[in-house]
Amino acid sequence: GVAEEVATAAKAELEAARVLKAAEKRLAEVAARTSTLKDELERRRDVAVLLEMRFAKRKADEQEVALKRRKIEELEQVLAESKRAAEEIKKREQEAKEAMKQLVKEEKQLQVSRLGRFTQRYRQKM
Repeated sequence: GVAEEVATAAKAELEAARVLKAAEKRLAEVAARTSTLKDELERRRDVAVLLEMRFAKRKADEQEVALKRRKIEELEQVLAESKRAAEEIKKREQEAKEAMKQLVKEEKQLQVSRLGRFTQRYRQKM
């Protein structure tokens, strides 16, 4: 009777306590694992943020390098154009000097020929 029911109830209570204890243990394990996973997730998020920052910096650095490269190319073009302009100026100066020499030479020839005619007329009058 009653003793059996008490024994069965006590046995059931012990079994329930064992199941509860096992469930609590499993719950603690799951909580610990969840905490570990949350920590790992947070760490990986931090790493992801750092990587994003590094990639953004690298991209900015690459853009800056590209910008400086373009500026250097522009300056090299300006330098090349300046050299061409300087060569053109030098060439024109040389042409102007040659033209001036030629004009001076022609002027002297004209003066000599005029003097020659003057001298001839003067001699004829004498």
